[in-house]
Amino acid sequence: TEKLLKRIDDLCRENSARFIIADIHSVYSPLLKRFCQGARIGYVDLGPCLQGRIRPVVHRRVGHWTPYGHRVVADAMIDYLRKNDYIR
Repeated sequence: TEKLLKRIDDLCRENSARFIIADIHSVYSPLLKRFCQGARIGYVDLGPCLQGRIRPVVHRRVGHWTPYGHRVVADAMIDYLRKNDYIR
């Protein structure tokens, strides 16, 4: 997996793009975060923005984000991109 992620990052850099991984918490999150830091790949931890919400962010039956969940994640991504000078 690390080789594939590194190759994706290489392809992005070759085409003047930046590769960012957005992570929703799993048992692999610490490994993924460490890999991204070592490989200098952007890493966004979406766990904090998804936890503790009053409104559901995931449909119970299908496991996909609700429209509200998409908005929460989009806001977190925009915040990350602005704070890290990807966009202005």
